Amino acid sequence: MNKTLPLGAFVAILIGVLVAFGVFNRDAAEPQSPAPGEASYDSTELDLSFSYAERYEVTLRKDGNAEREWHTLLFMEKDYVAPVGGEGPPTITIQMFPNTEDLELESWVRSDGRSNFKLAAGEGSLSSTQVAGEPALAYRYSGLYETSVVVAAHGGNIYLFSAGWLTLADPILDDFEQILRSVQFTQQ
Repeated sequence: MNKTLPLGAFVAILIGVLVAFGVFNRDAAEPQSPAPGEASYDSTELDLSFSYAERYEVTLRKDGNAEREWHTLLFMEKDYVAPVGGEGPPTITIQMFPNTEDLELESWVRSDGRSNFKLAAGEGSLSSTQVAGEPALAYRYSGLYETSVVVAAHGGNIYLFSAGWLTLADPILDDFEQILRSVQFTQQ
């Protein structure tokens, strides 16, 4: 009894395997659509993309001056009404700082005042984590609000992700984690 596949069956199986492989590869390479209640942000200027809760309004601005300029993305709830003469609400920010001095990540966190690390509770307050597969450092500091910070380096820039909050039950912390989980750096 001959146990070989006819040429037509072999070609059909081969085409099926190639199609399946192509479909799976295409799905892996394409960005995922945001889930209901989420929006997506994609910026070539900041070399990153992510998803976030739709209830936020996102504004991009340049801070600093011509000698020392950086980008700031500010996430503020759309329905927030600022009190007259009062403080603003807790927010989420993503800042991109050019690493012009080519500092190691921990050196930048400890030496650059924009990190606010000096407000953290001690030398051992840095912990290791990752953002989009890049090594990152996390810490928390107290100021007007409690603030959770994650800092990563990518493509000659330092990315500082932060969220201000009042209690550990605040939804802004879950929103912050959602952003961190979805971040992709667009430039290699």
